[in-house]
Amino acid sequence: MEGYALASEAAAELPETRVVSVSDREADIYELFLAPAQRRREGKACADWIVRAHQNRRLETDDSEVVCLRKRLAAAPILGVRHLDLSRTPKRSPRAALVTVRAVEGLAPRAPYRPGATLEPARINAVWLRETDAPAGTEPLDWLLLTSLPTAQLDDALRVADYYCCRWQIEVFFRVLKSGCRIEQLQLEKAERLRRCIALYLIVAWRVLHVMAQSREHPDSPCTTVFEEAEWKSVWCVTHQTREAPSEPPTLGEMVKWVATLGGYLARRSDPPPGPKALWVGLQRMAHFAQAWNLFGPERN
Repeated sequence: MEGYALASEAAAELPETRVVSVSDREADIYELFLAPAQRRREGKACADWIVRAHQNRRLETDDSEVVCLRKRLAAAPILGVRHLDLSRTPKRSPRAALVTVRAVEGLAPRAPYRPGATLEPARINAVWLRETDAPAGTEPLDWLLLTSLPTAQLDDALRVADYYCCRWQIEVFFRVLKSGCRIEQLQLEKAERLRRCIALYLIVAWRVLHVMAQSREHPDSPCTTVFEEAEWKSVWCVTHQTREAPSEPPTLGEMVKWVATLGGYLARRSDPPPGPKALWVGLQRMAHFAQAWNLFGPERN
């Protein structure tokens, strides 16, 4: 709820930008469904939201039949199909999944009991992405996404799915921030100093993911789009055990692999592209090599 309030404050500061609060199953809270309407009544800006459903909630209907969320989505027509590239997790190997897409608007989940309070009715939309032909021995992908965003058309439903897929990048970003930059181990005496330090580390964490993303999306572009001359030349000489760097810079894809080898990446043919951990370690070592290059490199003579 606090996270949604902060997202809504960002929406107030960015009136021409759609701000969407994306959360996993721990945010499947009825009060969150009510938050946008409450903020509008108070004259406050509100962000949109997407939450992966955790509970198979009962829905209010016009008759006495008990209808639950998944049963209602299962009765909806298939709007289309979508290929999703699933990244590696501790429980899953990377693979491509073909999912069916169903969506329903205007669902009315039954308000839960709260001691001493009566919760007002809520209206939500839902998108269900379900894999029907998962490989043997793997758990099929099953995402039931609740949202305030429109879902009536296929493009609307796929937009919700794309926004939810961004959540994993956010998880990786905070992993770099906490494990790579180790902000939880900071022992500064004053909160203001801590805020300034974290602001700097946010830039560092962003650069790690920026380098990784650019190398995957534009591997054939020159590495000078991301790296300075001292950086790529020093890494070239260290990784190739030579004192002379080439006159032409290598590609970004090649350079990132060499940087990652400084962080433990083995660069075997069967290995996936370098991940954030190898890159954040390699970039730290690269900074030392670049400094030494500027001070003592062959171009200083």
